[in-house]
Amino acid sequence: MAKQRRWPPNVGVNMGRVRFRKAIPPDLAIVAGTKDFQEYLPLDPSASFDEAFEAAKPARARYDAFIKSLSNSSIDAFTENELEALAAKYLKKADLKRGDLALHNIGPEFIKRYELEGVEESLGRKLTTDDLKLLFFPGLVEPAVRAKTATAQIQKLRKELGLSEGGMFSVKPKPTIHELAQFRAAEAAATVRSRQPQTLSWWWNDYLEYRGLTDPEERGTKRIQRYWDRFLLSVGDHIVTSDSQQLIDDALEDQIAYRVKEVTVTTAKRELSEVLAALNRMARKQRPKWPDFVVPETPPHEEAERDPLSVEDQIILVKHCLDNPDDWVSAVQLLELQGGMMAKEISTLQVDDLFLEGMYPHIVVRQGKTVARPRVVPIVLGLNVIKTNIHEAIRRLDVQDPSATPRSRLKKMFEGKYTSHHLRHTIRVNGTANNVSYLALQTICGWSDGSINRQMLKYGKAGLADSSEVLKATHQASLEIHKHLRHLEPPKGEKIVRLR
Repeated sequence: MAKQRRWPPNVGVNMGRVRFRKAIPPDLAIVAGTKDFQEYLPLDPSASFDEAFEAAKPARARYDAFIKSLSNSSIDAFTENELEALAAKYLKKADLKRGDLALHNIGPEFIKRYELEGVEESLGRKLTTDDLKLLFFPGLVEPAVRAKTATAQIQKLRKELGLSEGGMFSVKPKPTIHELAQFRAAEAAATVRSRQPQTLSWWWNDYLEYRGLTDPEERGTKRIQRYWDRFLLSVGDHIVTSDSQQLIDDALEDQIAYRVKEVTVTTAKRELSEVLAALNRMARKQRPKWPDFVVPETPPHEEAERDPLSVEDQIILVKHCLDNPDDWVSAVQLLELQGGMMAKEISTLQVDDLFLEGMYPHIVVRQGKTVARPRVVPIVLGLNVIKTNIHEAIRRLDVQDPSATPRSRLKKMFEGKYTSHHLRHTIRVNGTANNVSYLALQTICGWSDGSINRQMLKYGKAGLADSSEVLKATHQASLEIHKHLRHLEPPKGEKIVRLR
């Protein structure tokens, strides 16, 4: 029996369409005139759970605002966002989108779509935006009617009491929340799209587009999207108003306080970097401009030092990799050890980045975590293992958490003593112990001087590799860094045979 599809709460498929449906509390159903609130979502029935959950958020907000409006008609009881959600409900009920009633959109096609030809004939003129507001949102007439009725009643009372005009009576009937929401909906329908109110999520998507991160399936985009989603849980998605500054600052403080209990302070700050960049882009575009958002104060901390692998453990690791030449993880760990590479960097390698033949075999790393990280990594250990498994390694690392399997293997081999990050620190210690210049370590590991590494990328092009004196010197430096491991390599021409 096939497993039943799981949908988010209150979401399901009805007549082939994805629908949000939620019951109205019995005591309010009589006022609402219906037992259920329902909206069809702009989704295909094959959509994922996450896609359906996101698509249902606006409908859920409209439901909450609608339920509140049934039990409380006072405008003062509603926030700006609840009022906007209720207005969006009236827009949807009228089958309109923002800007649909703008003057430039009222043409023959619009008149025909809504069957308004007879109305124009009755009026003897073209319909205006104000006409359409009243047609699509008839509730707008109610405040005016009440005001006229109230005025007539007050005038009658004055006459009966013999009072002159003015006096102590004034008529300012206050609109209900539904009338105000319809007014907002009508204004939105008549407003040019560029002037519509924008939510925090709108600004985040604007930032992603600005950064060129338009592929939601790309690993980097998925990663920073998780950071944003975590922040949004703290602040809530809402229309950006002048009150949003305080809400955002409070949410940032909550976020950092919560995360430092689970991860290091450095990680918590790093997770907020893209969020802050998006928020500050938004702040600069406000009128008047807002001050920049910053990382909230964090508790004092010291970064934990990562111990390098001891020489004995390095020998165990390299011997294991050479003894398992058909294992793609062997290739990964050899690259992590001798190039300070991370699994994610390896996963980004292309065929044109691999130069594993010739006098100075090397790999070009073009994408890095920092500007300096792009570099050229000479291969002086396990060349045949890397040649055999590099393509499989790149394929296997093309996952959400590329470092998971190599990290797990390393922990298992050394009983949890090391992670992949320890290998990156090991090359630094090896270089220092073997009197290799820091400049050479920079060139291989991409630590600081970006100009050096960009220059090295030029030498990494096909045709220049074997003739480059710079590449030759870097290759020699790598031999020195790992000279205490070179004896583990079999003589040239001798093939490693894995014992079974």
